[in-house]
Amino acid sequence: MKRTYLLLLALCCFSFSYSQQCGFDINRLELSKNPNYVALEKAAEQKIQQVIQKKKLSAKKNSSTILNIPVVVHVLHLGETLGTGSNIADAQIQSSINNLNDFYRGQTANSPTDFQIEFSLAKRDP
Repeated sequence: MKRTYLLLLALCCFSFSYSQQCGFDINRLELSKNPNYVALEKAAEQKIQQVIQKKKLSAKKNSSTILNIPVVVHVLHLGETLGTGSNIADAQIQSSINNLNDFYRGQTANSPTDFQIEFSLAKRDP
């Protein structure tokens, strides 16, 4: 019997708390009846949209820049001559970098997005 009363009390409390409306919603509903508030809200929304458009335009302007990432490759091998066994040739390394570039520039079937990133072999500074 005691459990029944506790369950009933819990259900009543839950249904009461569930049916309450958020204070923000009530306050905003009252403010939306004021024409000055509505005008200020519209002006603020327009400013926000202008900032968003400016950011989109600047992103488009900067999107033509391709990020070039220099890569250093260390070939670990067992002492074989260049181009045999695990001592791969420079052409094979360059081919791998070309494939990587094709992927990140969206030129393969597996990567339809151009990330505007290119990799190149790092050059030693004299």
